[in-house]
Amino acid sequence: MEKIERFKRGIAAMSADEREALHNALAAAVALENPVERSDLVDYITDIGAAKGRTLARRDSDGRTDFRRRSLVGARIARSQVERCQQCAQAEGKSLYRFVVDALEAACVRTEQAFDRAGGQPVLSVPGRETKEY
Repeated sequence: MEKIERFKRGIAAMSADEREALHNALAAAVALENPVERSDLVDYITDIGAAKGRTLARRDSDGRTDFRRRSLVGARIARSQVERCQQCAQAEGKSLYRFVVDALEAACVRTEQAFDRAGGQPVLSVPGRETKEY
């Protein structure tokens, strides 16, 4: 998709406040006397709209292919535990999602290493990750 098409799609997806802010920025850019500065600023503003369009395209693509690539792993936990996890994630500078994914990966690695030390079979072969042949 061309940049101008992404821009149009992005503009259409913006809220009224976002569109108004973008319109005001474009009006300010057009009022600049220096043609190089004007052109650069218009390019930057267009990039903002195009970025919104790319986000939508990515979201659409993910929606179509997500079920083939990913599965939900979830757990209901006490609210106090949620708050604890949120605070820990924040302390590490991560989103709660990233914190949980990293914790699951670390637990899997610990389990796989325990099997390695015991001479057992690998628990799971993960595409893209080397596993030992036993």
